[in-house]
Amino acid sequence: MSWFSDLFLPKGAPTAAEQEANYKAQQAKFAAQRAAKLEQGMITQEQYDRDMQLATDYLPSQDYAAAVGALEGATEIFYDPGQWAADTQEGAKIVGTAAAEAVGVTSSALWTITKQILGAIPWWIWILLAGGLFLWMGGLELLRGKLAKHA
Repeated sequence: MSWFSDLFLPKGAPTAAEQEANYKAQQAKFAAQRAAKLEQGMITQEQYDRDMQLATDYLPSQDYAAAVGALEGATEIFYDPGQWAADTQEGAKIVGTAAAEAVGVTSSALWTITKQILGAIPWWIWILLAGGLFLWMGGLELLRGKLAKHA
């Protein structure tokens, strides 16, 4: 990205310089985490070297990236189950919050649309509709029976 493409970014989106700085910070954090696992004996030197190579190069395909991620996730479960459980709970919390927000936004939008549609109908049409529904559901026969008893 360049300064020219930054002109067309949506409001609040990071610029190219911010994205590059964020990427460098993520790489440094990843390298520090992998070095800590190497020192703790959780991974071998070969795994560390492979991970560092993959972190600096782009992955050749999405399938390969998914396989690498699944392998790392599987090893995390066995080496550090407490962290895996914490990460799983955090992920579930994020997904639950996002789902609740999506339902709230959807129901709010549907309620707003329904209010606008129903509010556009004049009051006298509502009265005609209620009367028509009353007659259609057999209200006239009910009235005839009630009136006949009182007459």
